[in-house]
Amino acid sequence: MVFWEFLSIFGSFIFWIIVTVLSVIVFLFSSKRIKKKMLWFISTVLPSVILSRFITEIIKMIFKISRPCIGPECPITYSFPSGHATVIFAAVTVISLNYKNWRITTLMTVFAVLVALSRLMLGLHRLEDIFVGSIIGIIVAVLVRRTYENYQRKIKEII
Repeated sequence: MVFWEFLSIFGSFIFWIIVTVLSVIVFLFSSKRIKKKMLWFISTVLPSVILSRFITEIIKMIFKISRPCIGPECPITYSFPSGHATVIFAAVTVISLNYKNWRITTLMTVFAVLVALSRLMLGLHRLEDIFVGSIIGIIVAVLVRRTYENYQRKIKEII
């Protein structure tokens, strides 16, 4: 159980906000060379995580599907789609799109699947919750990455 609880942390919206805030702090005090490398992270991961989570919350309010009830106390929050699966797949997808290395992509995808499965193993979601959450995260990350690339091209044209 501890293993799944630990993995679940990496799908937390708060976790990725903290990572991004720390990245911004490092960015502010870094050399120009480091800033250039970190800019894509701040410009793509944070928007991917925030936008995918926002979409997930809207869908939860529309469908209002309760979480699985295990034990005497049933959770009162909604489960469909999984916010943790959405967030981890958004972050992992946008990071993988940046590196374009099959080994990194494979490792990160396996990690994202384990994080998503942690929600199932902890009894907080059903399979369809994590599946749909994962798809939302991937789609949002691809769209954010494309927007970032288009923006970068336009900046280069201007400069």
